Amino acid sequence: TTRVRDPIDDYRENLLAIHRQTKSIGSECWFMTAPHAMDLSIPAYLVTSGEVADPSDLIPMHQRYNAVVRDVAKETGSTLIDLEMQFDQMQKAALFLDDHIHLTMAGREYVADQLAEQFQSYATKLSAEESL
Repeated sequence: TTRVRDPIDDYRENLLAIHRQTKSIGSECWFMTAPHAMDLSIPAYLVTSGEVADPSDLIPMHQRYNAVVRDVAKETGSTLIDLEMQFDQMQKAALFLDDHIHLTMAGREYVADQLAEQFQSYATKLSAEESL
């Protein structure tokens, strides 16, 4: 069996708890899906470490967890930055380190740009609301 940090139902509840806590202090909650490049190859250490028993289930499992992120964002009306979808349209080899999980500098810069765009959009929205 595949060992994960949280069963998917607990993961969902954790995301909802994060949303509740964030909103309780008057802040916005943004969710991001996790990109990967495991379609290029699955790192051997994930199998040898026991993290993954069946490598063929790794990508579908990752997709199920990202689907939960999307569902929670939609359910709570939160901003979603769908990095998995965006990265799936890109040349992943240049964006990920050899483990196909962690980002290269180019990948990190892309994520930073996406966050900067979202911050700018949010700031513009707040300015518009304040001028009403």
